[in-house]
Amino acid sequence: MLLDDNTRGPNLVRLRSFCKKIIRKFFDQATDNPLLFIEVFFWKNILKVEDLALPQSLEARRARAEERETMRLDAIEPEVFSDASDDDNLDW
Repeated sequence: MLLDDNTRGPNLVRLRSFCKKIIRKFFDQATDNPLLFIEVFFWKNILKVEDLALPQSLEARRARAEERETMRLDAIEPEVFSDASDDDNLDW
């Protein structure tokens, strides 16, 4: 797009400058981290991108997931065990 003469019109100036900015930032980052040249070829969802950008976010997400699971189990525990009596005798 940046080399195409058809995209040099005044209505695409902002799009071209946005593309240049993204490419410039990528190469600035890639000079410090050469693995980005490889990473660019593989699709990532937003969670993977967040993990790459903020490594602590994965740990924080795991901690929140464990906390939610504990809260869920704590909420259902009384329901599960309230019907159980100490003298459960099963008559077959």
